[in-house]
Order: sequence, then C-alpha cells, then structure tokens
Amino acid sequence: GGSDMVPDQCHLQYYHKKAPSPEGDDMTECHPWKNNACCDSNTVQSVDKLNEVYGEGYKWDRCGPMSQACERFFVMESCLYECEPSAGLFRKY
Repeated sequence: GGSDMVPDQCHLQYYHKKAPSPEGDDMTECHPWKNNACCDSNTVQSVDKLNEVYGEGYKWDRCGPMSQACERFFVMESCLYECEPSAGLFRKY
C-alpha cells in the first residue's frame, strides 16, 4: 500500500535539497540517511556544523555542557530533521 512509499521530494526548505538523493561515503555523522538524504553532506559534516547551522538561538548546548549521551540524542535528532525525506510531512505551520 501507500504506507511504505518513500517521498520523492523534500518537504522542508532551509538547507534541504529539493529531492532526496544518495550522498557519498564521506557522510559520516548522519550515515543512516546516506543512501536517500534530503540533506547535503556539507550541512551535516560534523557535530559542530550541526550545532551551529541555524545560529546561536538553536544550539543544543546553549545552557551549558551536557553528557555525551545527551549530545548524541541531539545529533541524531538534527540528522532526522535535516536528512529524513519524510520529516517535512509531520511539520505543522
């Protein structure tokens, strides 16, 4: 049925591509999405880049240092938002 269809366009329009496509082997931080990504590997090239891409007000560590496990959660949440083709389908305006 339609429930297992992968979107053929990216529904977010910030640093996202227009349509999902594969990224190269250099995509290491958000690698679960490298075969079909709405993000460009340059946008998600490192933890620091992910944390800084939207500016000071969006940094996940703006309240102080956090544990490695907590930081990994925010990295994966950022990867989901930046790279997942379906992410924009769940956003309400």
